[in-house]
Amino acid sequence: MTPQTEIAAVRLTFDQMLGPRRRTVTPARDSTTLPSVASVITKYITALGGRENLAKITSTLTKGSMITSEGRVVPFEENYESAPNRWVYIRHFGGSLGDFATGYDGTTAWNKDNRGLTIHTGLARARSMMTAELQTGLRLEDLYNNLRVTGVETAGSTQIVVLSGVAKLTGLQERLYFDAANGLLTRRSTLTESLFGAFSSEMYFENYQLVDGVMVPTLVSQFSPDDGTVRKLTSVEHNAKIDPTLFAKPPG
Repeated sequence: MTPQTEIAAVRLTFDQMLGPRRRTVTPARDSTTLPSVASVITKYITALGGRENLAKITSTLTKGSMITSEGRVVPFEENYESAPNRWVYIRHFGGSLGDFATGYDGTTAWNKDNRGLTIHTGLARARSMMTAELQTGLRLEDLYNNLRVTGVETAGSTQIVVLSGVAKLTGLQERLYFDAANGLLTRRSTLTESLFGAFSSEMYFENYQLVDGVMVPTLVSQFSPDDGTVRKLTSVEHNAKIDPTLFAKPPG
């Protein structure tokens, strides 16, 4: 891939970045008519391509670009995933910043950037573990305690089924939003408690495309109170040959 040219721009507001995703939500439907957790998860797995197709995927390599809240376009090659729980994500910033990489090798979570190597512990490690475990969606239900359907919302013209639960690895409360019509996951919301109060981080999954019989979101946006990124995939390769040393903690 040819590196994309970095562009200068005024910092985007979150209203601008969230604009296409922020829709009016109506109150939840009466709980007596809600679908079961099992039916929502089953529909999701089926929508992704089915258990058989998902189980065939042992690794995934994605490439694309990332737009930051400062308006910069960054080639974010590459994101590597390997079953059952290894993951590394590399961003090519160029210039004095160089490459940033974040990974989990099944035991150790780490980050390396222009400031050096950091070994993640506690919640930071748990977040990397959660990312690695969510690779295909097959184990989604196993990753949460007290998972329950909390409502059906209408966002624009789309009905959304909302599941709530506590992530086993992080201990954080999460909400998962599924399109009631096609069953696909459209949003993941994580509530984090801090010294300054609770705040929510949002991930949006859009523009699903069929790749090797499996649906993949090719536009993934992530927002927290002080940051935001939009990632657009340009290529997806399933069962790619991935050097296992990529996941290992790099030298400090």
